[in-house]
Amino acid sequence: MNNQWGTSMIAGTVGSLVVGLIPASIGAAAETSRTQLLEEILVTAQRVEERESEVPIAMSAFNEADIEDRRIIGIGELSLFVPSMGYVPNNVGDATLSIRGVGSLTQDADADPGVSLHINEVPLAPGQPPLELYDLTRIEVLRGPQSTLYGRNATGGVVNLITTKPTFDGPGGYLDLEAGNEDLRRLRGAMNFNVVDSFAIRLAGLFLDRDGYTDNLAGGQVPGVPNEIDGRDLFSIRTTAIWRITDHTEVWGLYERFDEDDDRLLWHNRLCKTAQMPVTRAGCEPGEFGLEAHNPNQPRINTFLANGLRGMIPLGARDAETGLVFRYPRPVITDLRDVHVDIAPIYEYQQDLFQIGASHGLDWGEFSFLGGYQDWRLRSVYDHDWSVGHELAAIPENPSGLWPVAKLPDVEDPLDGPVCNVNAGQVGVLGGCVYASPSREMWRSETRKSREAYSLELRLRSTSDGRFNYLFGASYQHTDFHSLGAAGNNDYNDTWALFGGSYVANRAVDPYEIATEPPFRIATGGFEDNVQFESYSEFAEVYVDLTDKLKLTIAGRYNRDEKRLAERQVVPALDVNARYLGEPDEPLWVRADAIAYAFGVSANPGPLDFYGLTQAVDAARAAGGPSAALQVASTAPLLTAWNETRTILGLPTKFDWEAVSGRLVLDWRVIDDVLTYASYARGYRPGGFNRVLSATAQTEYGREDVNSYELGAKARLAANSLSLSAAVFFNDYEDMQLASHAGVRSGSIVPNRNVDSEILGAEFEVRWRPIFAPQAEVELGYSWLQTELRKIEPEIDPLWLSNGDPSYVELYSFASGAPAGSSGRYVARIDEVLPLVDAAIAIGAAFGPDQVPAGIYPNGIPALFDGLFLQQNGVEILPGIPVDVAGNRIPDTPEHTLHSGISYTWDVPFGAVTARWDYYWQSSSYLTIFNRRHESTGEWEQHDASLIYESLDARWSVRAWIRNIGNEAHILGGYRGQVNQDFSVTEPRAYGVSVRYSFGRP
Repeated sequence: MNNQWGTSMIAGTVGSLVVGLIPASIGAAAETSRTQLLEEILVTAQRVEERESEVPIAMSAFNEADIEDRRIIGIGELSLFVPSMGYVPNNVGDATLSIRGVGSLTQDADADPGVSLHINEVPLAPGQPPLELYDLTRIEVLRGPQSTLYGRNATGGVVNLITTKPTFDGPGGYLDLEAGNEDLRRLRGAMNFNVVDSFAIRLAGLFLDRDGYTDNLAGGQVPGVPNEIDGRDLFSIRTTAIWRITDHTEVWGLYERFDEDDDRLLWHNRLCKTAQMPVTRAGCEPGEFGLEAHNPNQPRINTFLANGLRGMIPLGARDAETGLVFRYPRPVITDLRDVHVDIAPIYEYQQDLFQIGASHGLDWGEFSFLGGYQDWRLRSVYDHDWSVGHELAAIPENPSGLWPVAKLPDVEDPLDGPVCNVNAGQVGVLGGCVYASPSREMWRSETRKSREAYSLELRLRSTSDGRFNYLFGASYQHTDFHSLGAAGNNDYNDTWALFGGSYVANRAVDPYEIATEPPFRIATGGFEDNVQFESYSEFAEVYVDLTDKLKLTIAGRYNRDEKRLAERQVVPALDVNARYLGEPDEPLWVRADAIAYAFGVSANPGPLDFYGLTQAVDAARAAGGPSAALQVASTAPLLTAWNETRTILGLPTKFDWEAVSGRLVLDWRVIDDVLTYASYARGYRPGGFNRVLSATAQTEYGREDVNSYELGAKARLAANSLSLSAAVFFNDYEDMQLASHAGVRSGSIVPNRNVDSEILGAEFEVRWRPIFAPQAEVELGYSWLQTELRKIEPEIDPLWLSNGDPSYVELYSFASGAPAGSSGRYVARIDEVLPLVDAAIAIGAAFGPDQVPAGIYPNGIPALFDGLFLQQNGVEILPGIPVDVAGNRIPDTPEHTLHSGISYTWDVPFGAVTARWDYYWQSSSYLTIFNRRHESTGEWEQHDASLIYESLDARWSVRAWIRNIGNEAHILGGYRGQVNQDFSVTEPRAYGVSVRYSFGRP
C-alpha cells in the first residue's frame, strides 16, 4: 500500500466517521426537518416492486433525492457512487460500461455490451451514446450476471433508469435553473396534470449549453480554429401518459426526443512520445508516455517512396536541424486536457424513443406487457492524428503546394446519394468533395452511425400468499445498425488519388524502381456496414418458500440470437483514359482489381465474375484489344455490391447462437432485518462478426459465458438508521470476448477473439444516520477486484514490435517482403542486418543517410529496409516478438475503488441547510492487456461538495455545488487500436448554483 493510497483511504473513512459521530448536542436545540430513519427504496430488480433490502441481488439504488443530492446528471457521475462500476467513453460515440470487471473489450461497433442499459425496464439498443439524465424517480444498478430476467447482454450487470411517471394528485411540477463556470446554462423542468380522473400526463424537458472544457492551443494560431472545444449544446423533451382503464388495468406510454449539436470530444488526447525513427506505429516512441505529435515521416512512408513524392514530406529533411517545417509549431503540452488540433470536432446526435407498457391484475397474479422503439443517428468528426501538421512542400508534380482533403457530403447517404456519388466518380478530391485545401498535413476522421430497434416483452407473475410463486415471460428484440467510416488525409488517401501507385495492372516493375502512375481514385468513406440483430427468448423464475425464513429461487432463460451482416467497400480505381487510352479529358474509371485481367496479363478476373462480365471482357479484348476490354470492365461498379467480397471469398454473412442462462438462489432471513443469500448465475452474451476480408481469417468471435458464484448479506439495523450490504463473488469466464491489440496471429488478422478469465471480488456499502445525531448521514462504498487473463496466446504489441528486446531492430519494408499482416513493419536481428547495410543501400534496398537523413538508427541501420532483400540473404524477419499476457489484469479494472459521502443538516429560519461532501478514489488500472506502466491510468481521486437550502414548504431550493475541487486531470480509460492509444480524461473543476421552484404536486 503506497502513501497516497493510505492517505486517501484514511481521509475518506476517518473523515466520514468523524462527521458521523458529531455530538448530538450540536443540533439538539432544533429539530431536524428530516426523519432520522433511512428511507427504504422500492425497486423492481426482479420485475416486481419490492424493498431493496429484500432482494437477494447485489445492487445500488438511488431515489430522486439521492440523484439530486449527488448531482448524478449522467452515467459517468453514477459510476462514482456504485462499487465495481466503471465508465469509459470510446472513439465511436458511445461509452463502455463495466460492472465487476465485465464490460465490452471488443473492437466491434456491433458487439453486445456486457452491461445492459434500460429505461423503465425496456432495453436500449447496443452502442447507446452518452445519456443526459433528468426527471428520474429512481436508478437501479444490479451487479453480476442478470441474464435470466434482462437478457443476453447482462453478463456484467444491469443499469435501469426509471423516469418519473404522471400521478393523479392534481397539477404540479417544478422548474430548475442552473448557471456555472464555462458559461454553463442548464434548465430542467416538469409539469404533471390530470386530463380526467383516469388519465394523466407528465411533460419534462432539459436544455443544456456550456463552453468547452478543453483548451485548443492551436486557437489563435490557425485561422478559424476555436480556442476551446468539448462543449455542450443539447435539448431533450419527454412526454409520458398513464391511463387507468379500470382498477386492475393500466396502460402507459412515453415519447422522448433528444438532440445534440456541439463539439463534444469522444476522446481527449493521444498518448505519444515523438519517435526518432519513422517506422513505429503511429510515429510514437514505444514504451514511453507523452503528449507529443507523431513523427510526421511515419504515417504513410510507402506511398511517398513508391511514387517518388518524398519531397512532399520531410523525408528529405528540408530543415537541416529538425527535418520539419511547421507554420504553427506545437507548444509543449503538459496538461492532459490541452490539445493542438486544426480540425474542430463535430458531434451531432438525434434520438427518438417510444415506450409503452400495460398491466392487468388478476385474482391470482398479474399480466404485463412492455414495448419499446428507438431510432437514433450520430455523426462525429474529429482530428484523427491529434496534431496540427507540418508543411507539405510544393513539388514538380504539384507546384501549387496545395494538398486538399476529401470529405463526405452532409447528406443522409454519402456513398451513393445525390452528392459525391461513388459510382459517378464524385468521391474524393478528384470528384470535388473537398474539406480543405491546406498546405500542411491534415487527417480528418468521420463516423456516422444509426440504429433502429424495437423490443417486446410479455410477463405473467403469480401473487399467491402461499409458498410457491412464479414468473413466466417471453421477449423479442430486433435492431438494424448502419455504420460508415471515413478518414480523409492528404498524406495518404488523397495523395494516392492524385498520383497513383506503382503496382497497378500487375506490371513487372523492379522492386526498387520509383514509379509514378496517373490519377487514382480512392474514396474517403471506404466502408459501409448494415447489421441486423434478432433475439428471441423465453424465461421463467420459480420462487419457493422452503420455510418462513428460507427461500429458493430457480430461474432459467432460453436464448436464440441471430446476426446478419451486409457490408461494402470503396475500392481503388484508375483513370485508364489518362494512363492507357490517351484521352485525359474524359476520365474512364476502372477498378484496379479488374485492370490486369482486362489487359490479359492475369488469369484472375477479380470482381468481373461476380458481375457476370468476364465473358464480355474476353470478347471485347478479342475484338478490339485492351481498350475495348477496359470499356466493358468500367461497368463494374466502383462501390462494391453488398457482401461482394464475402461472397467471392465464401465468407459467412450470418451467424446464430443458442444458449441457456439462469440462476439459482438460496436466501435466508436470519432475523427480520438481516438477509443472507448464496447464488449461482450463468450469464451469456452472443458473439459477432470480424470485419476481415481474407479467406484464411477468423470471421467470427464466439459467444461468451460466465459462471458466477456469490455470497451476500443485507441488513437494516439500529431502528432502521443503519443500512449494510456486502458480497463476495467469483466469476469464471469461458470465452470472454476480447480485442486483439496486435491484429496479427498465425498469419491471420484477428481483431476479436475469445479467451478465458477469472474475476474474484468483494464489495460493501454502508449508509448510516446516527440515532444520536439524526442531522448527519454517512455513506461508504468499497470494491476489490482481482482479475486475470487465462488461456490466452502470446500477443504481438503493434506499438512495440520488439517488446524492448535489444537484439532486434524494427524496420519498414517499403517495397516488398514484410510478413503477412504486418503492414510493412517487421523486426530482424541487429547482428544479422548490420553486415548487409552497405550492399542494401548500394542497390536501393535501403534508404541511406543521403536519401533519408532522418531514418538512420544510431548503429547505422536504415529504418527503411526492404524485407525481401534480407530474406534473400538469409535473414529471418518476424512480424514482432510475442508478449506473454497470460496472468495479466483485464483492462479497465482497478483493484480498489472507494466512495465516501457525508452530509449534515441544520434547521434555519424558513427552512433547512444541508452541507454535503463526496470523495471518490480508485487505484490504477491498465488501458491494455499488456499491462504496461506507460499505459496505466494511475490512481486518482476526486472531491465534490455542495450546500443546499430547502424551504419549509419544500417549494424552493437553492444548491451551490462544486465538482472536482482539486481540478485534477486523470485518465479515465483509453482506446488501444492497432495504430494509436487514445484516452479520455476526467472533467475539470466545475461549479455553479441551481435554483428550483416546485408547485402543486411536483
